[in-house]
Amino acid sequence: MQNVTQIQTGATVVGSDDQKVGEVAEVGPNYIYVRKGLIFPKDLFIPFDEIQSVDRDGYVMLNVTKDAVDTMGWDTVPDAGSTTDWNREAAATSTGVPSEDGTRLTRSEEQLRAETRREQAGEVRVGKDVVEERQAFDVPVEREEVEIRRHPVDRPATADDMAYQQDSVRVPVTAEHVEVTKEPRVVEELEIDKRRVTGTERVDDTVRKERFDVDRQGDVRGTAEPLDTTDEA
Repeated sequence: MQNVTQIQTGATVVGSDDQKVGEVAEVGPNYIYVRKGLIFPKDLFIPFDEIQSVDRDGYVMLNVTKDAVDTMGWDTVPDAGSTTDWNREAAATSTGVPSEDGTRLTRSEEQLRAETRREQAGEVRVGKDVVEERQAFDVPVEREEVEIRRHPVDRPATADDMAYQQDSVRVPVTAEHVEVTKEPRVVEELEIDKRRVTGTERVDDTVRKERFDVDRQGDVRGTAEPLDTTDEA
């Protein structure tokens, strides 16, 4: 058994797998009372001998994992040495404690606690599809053309000019033709990243709390501090 005197109300309780189970709501005679959950809490009464360690800051580690806690049967108060009367259906209880000069009456109330857990809210799928489209553009090309021009001439004829032979001249012409090829190129890329944004989410629930009610009957005199009446609204 660990040094349970170091355990304080509000201390964090974790399983042996270092997963949070809840927080200490009260330290009993032979157990710690832990309220587990958020909107629908579950009372846990963990015996002292199931506590593995307690550090200097009151951080409490159990002998079992968080998932195994619900199977341990800790939903009832241990019998041995238990002197505290727990009402698990009402967290607010009144206790009369004798003092040196009289009786001291305590007042309890429920308080809302909220914890967050991370879960998948959705996903973004980024993929690629292959589509086809037609492209058209103009390509400048060159080709040769033959021009024939006639010029009047007036000069004496030579022997070659008088040959009167049949003759012809061949003039080859060239032209450019367009050849189309396809070249794959990377033209764009997507950079995918995630960022965290912080917002607020409102939670609400009904809580119970006790009120002091002083009823004087007969000839009763005395002095008392004014009771808190802020909850009368």
